[in-house]
Amino acid sequence: MAELAARAALSRAQFTRRFIAYTGEPPIRYLTRARLDRARHLLTETDLTVAQVSAALGYQDQSYFARQYKRHTNHPRRATKGRLSDADGKMRVMTQNGELTRKQLSDAVTGLGWRLVLNCLETFVRAESLTEAVGTAAKVVAAVDGDERVQLAVDDSGVTVVVRPPAGQGGTEAEVELARRIAAAVPVGGAGPRSVQLLEVAIDALDIPAIMPFWAAVMGYEADGKEVFDPLGQGPTIWFQRMTEPRQQRNRIHFDISVPHDEADDRIAAALAAGGVLVSDDRAPAFWILADAEGNEVCVCTWQARD
Repeated sequence: MAELAARAALSRAQFTRRFIAYTGEPPIRYLTRARLDRARHLLTETDLTVAQVSAALGYQDQSYFARQYKRHTNHPRRATKGRLSDADGKMRVMTQNGELTRKQLSDAVTGLGWRLVLNCLETFVRAESLTEAVGTAAKVVAAVDGDERVQLAVDDSGVTVVVRPPAGQGGTEAEVELARRIAAAVPVGGAGPRSVQLLEVAIDALDIPAIMPFWAAVMGYEADGKEVFDPLGQGPTIWFQRMTEPRQQRNRIHFDISVPHDEADDRIAAALAAGGVLVSDDRAPAFWILADAEGNEVCVCTWQARD
């Protein structure tokens, strides 16, 4: 959309407003409808499979394409000779190293008062004072015997508890068991000012190794080769996304806000109602790209469509 706005010599916000005035719908919704209308033709009039059609139309997640198609067309499966069932994608039970799928992790802990946010299990324990919060934190530490996978953030409103799998690994039954032990020790899932979430900052760069030391130094962070992080846990992680060519029409720094999967729609709706613009939902439900009225971008992310 940034390229179309540039060709029209308009800002992205101006382009979006004029597009809606002319067509009656935002550019992304218009594009999605056109793609799905094309998909209906290809699936009913040709012998192409769902995988071939979704790839041809630019969808990287076949299951997401199938859900969008059925929601858009209300098409019964028999109309496409059962081929939509190819995209339903049965979740694997677990990988060879014991990792659970993200859906399995979410299903295992949601009923315990926990939420899966990207790859971590998170919950909040409400407190009436700092003294109470510190006491709660001590109970959590005792329940898990000081396990280093458990991280705590304590203030006078309560305790945020995160169970983080080892670096580079997915969650397993071991992390679920830690969540169970904590839930048995303290009243997790208490109402806080909002639900749990994870904030990260992403920087697009042509030469990541050349700029990473700068960001580690200026932020007082440490680098691990792929990202820079706050060793004190006070600030968001900064990660780097490689560009293949210079880009002048879009900001090169954006926020990633990861939320529980069933809260993404409400968060996006609130952002759009506050004057935001939906830039892209091509990778939804893994993430949606939104922007403010001046084009500054943020990704609303969930754990879905990442296995």
